Amino acid sequence: MNSLEVLPLRQKEVIRWEDIKIDFPDLFKTFNNIYLIKELFECDRIQYINDHSNMKKSLGMFELRIKPSLIIDTFFDPNEIENQLEMILDLEEENDLEVFNDGFIPFGYSSSDQLLMISTKGNDKDSIYLYTRWNDSPLECLTDNIFNFFKNYDLIIEEIFLENKTTNLLYKNWGEDFWRVKKDENFL
Repeated sequence: MNSLEVLPLRQKEVIRWEDIKIDFPDLFKTFNNIYLIKELFECDRIQYINDHSNMKKSLGMFELRIKPSLIIDTFFDPNEIENQLEMILDLEEENDLEVFNDGFIPFGYSSSDQLLMISTKGNDKDSIYLYTRWNDSPLECLTDNIFNFFKNYDLIIEEIFLENKTTNLLYKNWGEDFWRVKKDENFL
């Protein structure tokens, strides 16, 4: 299941692009006007209720098909990126400052201290990069735009996450965003 199928839609919270001093590419703006990427990991659509404990648990984990080893912990909301730049980038670090000045803006973070960056300038405007400070070539192009990035970002549902029950036991009640797991195969 790709993440576009489970990403929460932006409903009330509007991005005031005119108040943001960063000039994000139009495709990135369009995507963020539609989806709330910062809430991907918290949304009910990727959780199920354990019938025994009545607690919500994760259905699985996300994997980027083009870079399976990358584990992303956080996506930033465009409204917050400007205020977080000093925390996200070490602007005293020469490489970080150079990348930022070359038009790359972070929008996601990996626990392995890697950043997802959007290119805001030149021929590769809208392209998504992985920035790894300690690499000799710190910028690695992942895809040409944010829509393609999230099309390749899949929720991998593994039975181990479902306490070794099969995925065909997943169901939703009318009006619920989260999943439930049937207690047994005979349950309707």
